[in-house]
Amino acid sequence: MTQVLYSRSNAGFTLVCRGHADYAQRGKDIVCAGISALCGALEISLDNLQNKGMAVSHFCRTDDGYFYAAAQAAEMSIGVETAFELVYDGLCRIEEAYPQNLSCRRRIFREEESE
Repeated sequence: MTQVLYSRSNAGFTLVCRGHADYAQRGKDIVCAGISALCGALEISLDNLQNKGMAVSHFCRTDDGYFYAAAQAAEMSIGVETAFELVYDGLCRIEEAYPQNLSCRRRIFREEESE
């Protein structure tokens, strides 16, 4: 099962995906393909926002069965928030269809909790 944790705080946004969906064999797993496509789109969106002159400090890492993306709030734009929210919403839609293969969690830290 792939586990997703999306976090929002005053410091910024993070999205972490861990594990394999195990819906089908590698190369034919439609759940993994959907997750990978959404994570790749997030990485491209963050790069594009930075290339368009929006000061977006971000970091992405991809390994087998692992994806991590983070963007700092100090340099956030509405585009960064929209990118993270859109990808998380897409992942949740996949979870609705394949709950045995994908689990999504959201954590929002309020200002007083993130200090």
